[in-house]
Amino acid sequence: MGWFIIKRTRSVPLHSKLKAVLGEAGLPSSGYLFPGRGGNAPITRQACDAALRQACDRLGLRGYSTHTNRRTWAT
Repeated sequence: MGWFIIKRTRSVPLHSKLKAVLGEAGLPSSGYLFPGRGGNAPITRQACDAALRQACDRLGLRGYSTHTNRRTWAT
């Protein structure tokens, strides 16, 4: 058994309070919420992992990753 990935755009519904916070932040209403370096593609998994790792290091949190978050919310 294996995996295959279908690359397509996904729209995710947001809670009204989160929409309000994002609106107040002055973010564009279209495009990527987390853009990559060029701004014309989404952030890569590797870049997201690196940013989270750096933030956790600054906070002194050990053993936390994007995969940890995924496991937490999947159960």
